[in-house]
Amino acid sequence: MNFLKDFFQTINKQRLRTFLTLFGIMWGTATLIILLAFGMGLGDQLKLNFRGMGEEIVLVFGSRTTMPYEGYGIGRPVRFRESDAWALQQNIPQISRIAPEYTTWQAELRYKNLRNSPQLTGVPVNYSDMRNIFEQKGGRWLNERDIEEQRRVIFIGDKLKELLFGEEEAVGKQI
Repeated sequence: MNFLKDFFQTINKQRLRTFLTLFGIMWGTATLIILLAFGMGLGDQLKLNFRGMGEEIVLVFGSRTTMPYEGYGIGRPVRFRESDAWALQQNIPQISRIAPEYTTWQAELRYKNLRNSPQLTGVPVNYSDMRNIFEQKGGRWLNERDIEEQRRVIFIGDKLKELLFGEEEAVGKQI
């Protein structure tokens, strides 16, 4: 009992020290909880954002050489062809699907008096299965007939639809 009596007398005599100690413990605990919550929330959001890229997906890009090789200089472009993609799929049995992409920023899209120069990407039909792409009501993804007949079809994302069409329906319109 003397122990408790001494304890409370000491706390009563040193009120400032006791308050600062308790405040420090509470502040540290609150800061730790906030940082952990922020980190977990950020991690969850990043996972959600990356799901739009696709699951169990590997992206391969061409680049430039960094070392000379057999008389060739540094900085030569390394480009992939569509045939390279199909060769990878034939020679590596673990690759279940493959979708080469052709990308350009040099095209201008116009609708009425609005213009935009988005990134345009040419893709095969199976691309939507790999990259978690979903059609809007009334719209559709590319199909084999589009490819065979070389139809001029475009599938636009939400942001580009908003920029060019606003609230107007985009399905069936010509860009």
